[in-house]
Amino acid sequence: MENHEVEEVNEDQILCLYIDTKKYQKSLGVCFYNYLKYEFLMTEFIDNGHFTALESLFIQKRPHKCFFNSTNDLVDDERLLNLFKICNVEAIPLEKKKYDATNLKDELKLIISHNDDVRNYDKHLELENACKCLMVLINYLKLKENQDIHNQCKINIHNMDLYMRLDKAAISALNILPNKKNIHSYNNNTSLLKFLDKCNTSIGSKKLVSWLTQPLTNVAEINKRLNIVEFFIKEDDARNVIFCNYLKRIPELDKLNHYLKEINQNNEIRVNSKYNEEMILKDIVKMYYSILDFKQIYFTLKPIQGKNKETIDEIIINPLRDILNKFSKLLDMIEITIDLEEVQENKVYLISTSFDSELEIIANEKNALMKKIKKHKDDVEKDIFADKYDRTYKRANREDIRLVDCNTNVFLFRVTKKDCGLVQQDKKKYMTVRMNKNEFLFTTNTLKNLCKQYDHCLNIYNTLQSEIVNKTICAVSTYTPVIEKFIDLVSTLDVLISFSVVCHNSPFPYVRPVIVDHGENVIMRKSRHPLLELQYNLNNFIPNDIHMNKKNSRLIIVTGPNMGGKSTYIRQTAIICILAQIGMFVPCDFCEVPIFTQIMCRVGASDFQLKGISTFLSEMIEAAAIVKNADQNSFIIVDELGRG
Repeated sequence: MENHEVEEVNEDQILCLYIDTKKYQKSLGVCFYNYLKYEFLMTEFIDNGHFTALESLFIQKRPHKCFFNSTNDLVDDERLLNLFKICNVEAIPLEKKKYDATNLKDELKLIISHNDDVRNYDKHLELENACKCLMVLINYLKLKENQDIHNQCKINIHNMDLYMRLDKAAISALNILPNKKNIHSYNNNTSLLKFLDKCNTSIGSKKLVSWLTQPLTNVAEINKRLNIVEFFIKEDDARNVIFCNYLKRIPELDKLNHYLKEINQNNEIRVNSKYNEEMILKDIVKMYYSILDFKQIYFTLKPIQGKNKETIDEIIINPLRDILNKFSKLLDMIEITIDLEEVQENKVYLISTSFDSELEIIANEKNALMKKIKKHKDDVEKDIFADKYDRTYKRANREDIRLVDCNTNVFLFRVTKKDCGLVQQDKKKYMTVRMNKNEFLFTTNTLKNLCKQYDHCLNIYNTLQSEIVNKTICAVSTYTPVIEKFIDLVSTLDVLISFSVVCHNSPFPYVRPVIVDHGENVIMRKSRHPLLELQYNLNNFIPNDIHMNKKNSRLIIVTGPNMGGKSTYIRQTAIICILAQIGMFVPCDFCEVPIFTQIMCRVGASDFQLKGISTFLSEMIEAAAIVKNADQNSFIIVDELGRG
């Protein structure tokens, strides 16, 4: 299984932030831009003095760069800069005059699709502060000059209420993502991400990161994920064939789609060192086989019946059927234009000669010349080594003379250095080209003439190949909207099957959590820490129960001796809540949880001591911030409060 590395920040994502402070209330406008998807995301929200909502947004989207304006308050600016630092975001300050959205409507006409209309964005334009941020990013991306993005972009509104909020402290305390120390560790128990990531594709691993940092708050959507996980836990054959076979052959579709979008806009291929024609064609062929694999997935899943069949149909089978129907002409085109036999036999990606009559004629000429060159090689070999072998003896599995590629001469003859004397006996007939350490290279007038003809033929062939490859890739680039839907489906299926594999392979039981909207109870029977239990056998790891109720037991204080498992107990409770809200089964015998809108943690030492603040005071400051920002749907864990 591939180990998909998770970056601490998303290099494909930048952000612009505008802070408007009125009457001690901070109204934040935010706009993200994703380079791979050509997508802008806008949102506005009210935040507190500690910028907890903004921190949660940073955790969810992991931008690598942020433009922002000063709040004109030293304390707020210091908190903001500290937030950028702990989230590893490059901060770029801007003057307020840069946030000018006066001409935004005109700019929108440049970036939205030709089939779209500015009037469809009235709701977006109502987000005044977010629109200012959108304009900053449009100017930064130089859309007027950058034709690659013209009429290619999508603009959506990001609804923060759809996701649980997690701050950096929670991500760190609960080991949700790998930290710098263990990001390259081979131990899969160092973080929740590494533990859950059994994905076969890079797009699946990226989606898993997104799900872990954005747990859902919609019960219906959570249950849909749980239904699919439950389906694949029970359907062993379907799970195994999809997980072990079909998902392993998926290329990096998101990067391919990004380049295809650029090609579709410019109607030409811009070759660069990272992604040339041959590489694009190779990925297109890989995508072709991936689509065929998903045809088999469709036929595998369609006849299976069960209580979760309705969800499988809604999330996987019906969308997949629509995608496959839209891909039918693409598959036909690839089969006609690309020589798939050559791909299978020699891993060479070429246009089929039968596709174009002119290409077929040149290819036949090229092949005929190659036969003449090989025939001449055999004649030379018989002539030079006549005394060594009987002329009538046909040597099998042996070549005294080899035909080698040469940039200057196209082809040369090669013999070992010990045989060079035989060649040099007739210097007029066999002309020396070069003598290397272990080989002797030579040519003949006949070979020169044949190589000249072959080189001329090859240049024409390559030119025709390149033209047809260019047209083929441009034709494929018109399918980018369908490929985008395919990427979403593949990554979703990969993550959900990864969840089912974790549950199925675990030596300890995982159960489906009961999610209660507006619920009042947290009930976990024989709950376990998913990372720690794998480091011990079940006899050494003692499961624990928890029962909390909004009315009777809203607060629990856990006491006990050192190394007694108090920290593990409170952490595993929070982790199980997160697992439940991402749609994963949980390590319990029974679990009932409500929907939490945020999880807040204060675990371990902070960096206040570096500023001359005592441990006790720093803990009081953090605890006060948590109490101030918490609401009735928050889950809070605090470890060793007041120890300083």
